[in-house]
Amino acid sequence: MIRNGLILLQAVGALSILVYPAVLVANIMSIAAEGHTFKTSLPWVLLSFYPLVWIVLDVFAWRAMSRGAIALAFGLSSIPALACLLVAGIYVFS
Repeated sequence: MIRNGLILLQAVGALSILVYPAVLVANIMSIAAEGHTFKTSLPWVLLSFYPLVWIVLDVFAWRAMSRGAIALAFGLSSIPALACLLVAGIYVFS
């Protein structure tokens, strides 16, 4: 039962990867904009790698789950899900 809950939580967090192509295009356009320096483009470059961060968090969550650290596993898996819900909320209320 706990394993299914973790899978469901990670699936909700993985929804943010569906919009990744649009995010990547927007990041490239922001980086290429006139007047941008490396320092001002750095957040957009780092944002381009968020799917890798989500995958690493999921891997660490499953490792924690195998050691019996269930709370840590759910905590790590909830970061992408909360980020997805935050962005969806900002989109809905803006």
